[in-house]
Amino acid sequence: MPQLVTCHCGRKFEATPPEGQRRVNCPTCNSVIFLPDPVEAAGDDVGYGLAATEEDQQAFRRKGRQGEPDWLQRYRNTRETVKGEQSRIFTTIANLAGANATLDPIGAALYLAVSHADAETSVAALAKVAISRHPVYTAMARTLLGHVGPSDATGAQHLLDLIDETTEGPARQVLLDALDRIGPTPLVQVRVLLELLRNPEDRLRLWGVNSLRMAGRAAGHACEPLWELHGKIPSLRLPILGALAAIGREPQKTAASLAEFLQQPDASQRREAVSIARTLGVSAETLVPVLKMVIKKDPDPELRKLAAEAAASILTAIRNQPVSGGATPADGLLRVQCACGKKLQAKVELAGKTARCPACGESIQLPLPAAPVAAAAVGGDEKECPRCFAMAAANQILCLSCGYDFRTGKTVKVAGKPSGSPPGKPPAPGQPGKQ
Repeated sequence: MPQLVTCHCGRKFEATPPEGQRRVNCPTCNSVIFLPDPVEAAGDDVGYGLAATEEDQQAFRRKGRQGEPDWLQRYRNTRETVKGEQSRIFTTIANLAGANATLDPIGAALYLAVSHADAETSVAALAKVAISRHPVYTAMARTLLGHVGPSDATGAQHLLDLIDETTEGPARQVLLDALDRIGPTPLVQVRVLLELLRNPEDRLRLWGVNSLRMAGRAAGHACEPLWELHGKIPSLRLPILGALAAIGREPQKTAASLAEFLQQPDASQRREAVSIARTLGVSAETLVPVLKMVIKKDPDPELRKLAAEAAASILTAIRNQPVSGGATPADGLLRVQCACGKKLQAKVELAGKTARCPACGESIQLPLPAAPVAAAAVGGDEKECPRCFAMAAANQILCLSCGYDFRTGKTVKVAGKPSGSPPGKPPAPGQPGKQ
């Protein structure tokens, strides 16, 4: 006798199982549904097993308000492009609360994605569904994946793993677009970013370079491959210089390579070069004449203003730099350079006081002699994390990039970072993630 069944994908149909069996497949999504006894099912138009009860749906709604991922909140707050789309998606997902991970792994993964607030779990599960070929859930997951953003950055590492595994063009494009929406992040391990520098796709290499820039000094191990890439890929040269400036290992070399970009015809490149030059501080002293040319001749008034601020910042850093080499200069004199370029000397007894430049009349703050540099602060006295290749101070106990404990060789969870296990695969569909 035919029974009316409602699948969790929303399809209603009459099912007539083979004699002696209670198992049927949904004609739309092919999910397995176990039918109840015909006597118990009389008068009931809700299928057994995968369709959620009203109580399940209410539990899902309560959980969503308390701990839903950021990307789901953004989706809730967007205006619908298709009338009724949000209602249909949320109703379908609510019905997945009872989905069996063995019989319907894709449905279970979709429910896992929306019911876990941590992006590491939710983005990985959602991306898995988005690259599947499910007739119902794939389109829903791709719609939702379009709302991931920078606050979901802990899911970036799993996206990179899926990109590496995926060869199908359209599915790979979906993952790359999601990675771009998340944007560069220092939450991906340095060794993974180093691998991206060897990737044949410029899109992924650029993402890796910008993430290394955000990682800063912890990415010291990346200097050599960045310089190597700088000589090979012209389109990546300026972003690479930005990353090298942030890492801070070879600032003079970086400044020398940056000079040409301050004279490029592209205003956006000149603006970015000015921004990078400012971060170099004292090491950008050789760029001050070029910045002054920009201030005088550049047609972009906003860029002229930025160049003036950068030049002033660099000259201030030069004026305020302490005397190196110990507590007192050997000849008992302090040396300082005025903003006008005049180099001056003063007795060490005047350290910290204000003097007037005899050339331009401007006031100058005389620097204090530097204290001897502590050994632990010397750039060369660092160690490399054997797990993620990030650089750490010699006396550091934990790697701030991946949580590696230098004392025990174990890994602990670092706030805002992916889980302590080595970069691997996203959780299997249907498996519980961290609450």
